[in-house]
Amino acid sequence: MHTTAKAPEPVSYAEPSTTPSGYRWGLLAAASLAIAIQLFVHPILGVADNGDYEKLSRHACIGPESLATYFDYFEPRFTVRKAYCGSIINSSATIPLFLSLIPARLLLTEGRYDLRFLGATYAVMFLGAIWLFLGVIARATPIAREVVAGVFVLIFCSAVYLPLFNSFYMDAAAFLYLLWAGLFGICVLTATRVKWPQYIALGAAVLLLATSKLQYATLAFCFLPIFWFRAGRAAFPRLWIRISVTGAIFIGTIFYVRSASPWYQAINLYDGLFFKFLPASSNPAAEIRELGLDPQFIQYIGQHSYSSGTHMQEEGFALAFARIVTIPKVAWWILTHPPVAFQALVHDLDEGSLERVRMKIGSTEYRLGNYERAAGYPPNTQSGFLTLWSKCKLALHKDRPWIFLGYILVIVAGLFAAALYQPTERGRALAGVISLSAMLPAAFIPAFFDAVDTGRHLLMFNALLDLCVCALLWLVLRGYIVRRRRSMEREQSADTVPQAASGFSKLLFQRFRLILQL
Repeated sequence: MHTTAKAPEPVSYAEPSTTPSGYRWGLLAAASLAIAIQLFVHPILGVADNGDYEKLSRHACIGPESLATYFDYFEPRFTVRKAYCGSIINSSATIPLFLSLIPARLLLTEGRYDLRFLGATYAVMFLGAIWLFLGVIARATPIAREVVAGVFVLIFCSAVYLPLFNSFYMDAAAFLYLLWAGLFGICVLTATRVKWPQYIALGAAVLLLATSKLQYATLAFCFLPIFWFRAGRAAFPRLWIRISVTGAIFIGTIFYVRSASPWYQAINLYDGLFFKFLPASSNPAAEIRELGLDPQFIQYIGQHSYSSGTHMQEEGFALAFARIVTIPKVAWWILTHPPVAFQALVHDLDEGSLERVRMKIGSTEYRLGNYERAAGYPPNTQSGFLTLWSKCKLALHKDRPWIFLGYILVIVAGLFAAALYQPTERGRALAGVISLSAMLPAAFIPAFFDAVDTGRHLLMFNALLDLCVCALLWLVLRGYIVRRRRSMEREQSADTVPQAASGFSKLLFQRFRLILQL
């Protein structure tokens, strides 16, 4: 019996198989275990208060049980009193805070609060983001999706990020809103038919991010390419929906910025000017005159707003200072003083290169400890749980500001090169890369004007860098795999032509022999 070998079917890259459900559940279980170990198992982890806790906690009348513990140790137990009510900072971070109060009131005695309830609320939001992420990439290019999903969980389930959930810092909510906004952005970019609920969900997440903290307001505008990049898709939200969502983001963000406390803005401006920029000037007295300030202000150079004698904690004094020294004036002064700007840039790159939070006040460095005092660790101790990726980066650029800058530029250049390397959907990849890379300066510039707390504010910048690494890894793997599959298909197509020609020749020869025999 004669049989012919069946030619192998070409490899398909247009409709790849979904990610195995076991892999998705395994990653979710690993993330849940990492969260439980760090946030809820003794010794629990958090981030110590540097004085900013009350900006969020006072929205729910929450404060320390006795004297507040700053810098050295994390304190999870608090009390609820009317005396603690009132905050000068508005923030969408109050949403998870008030949600955490529901189980806290059911399980704790009246007047008590434990930060782990807020940590659990953030944990649910984080796990939801991971599950959405795994679902978004489920039908993406095989191998690339599994690798990137694993790297994502490894990076963001480390002690660099998770202890922040057990804290009253608004950065925790901002980080989670950023993840959700980014994931909805991927959904909109990759969908062949963009439905209006997806579009509105992206707009809501972006608006929550923009209103989480004043320093992150400009991140909202970085998402605009995703809102308007149609890429020839037949099903896309109508023009009035696009205009409405974009307008809501603009109006909401501007309203939030304008609603910020003038006192709070004045304090931040003072800290940046007197604690960061003026100490780097060669002629501080002349700079004081140029800024329109009284010569007596020269005595405050090198002091922050919490230093005794500066009077910046007096609202009237701070507002009078803000009427003289405005943000545009300081920005122009920095632009016209390159040596000062250069020294400040080197300082911030050095802070960012450390990856973990550092606060340097004078000659003293605070690390914002992750442990409770009862855990027995020295003050300012930071956990090393799952920090392999962080340690690799520290080995490369810790205390090397220019190497850190080179690392940033290489990642951004790599993102654009990888987007152009894509054999399909190159326009969508470029739109996503433009949005993501624009977020880096949007997160860095507000930290540049900060002075006392630069390191903590650069945590979001480093989180964006890690997201850029995941995106770069994804684009490189996807581009390589899809191109390789196309090459294999071309080779298979080229092989079938000679085989078909050879079979036809044999058939003709057999017919010719049969005719001769007759």
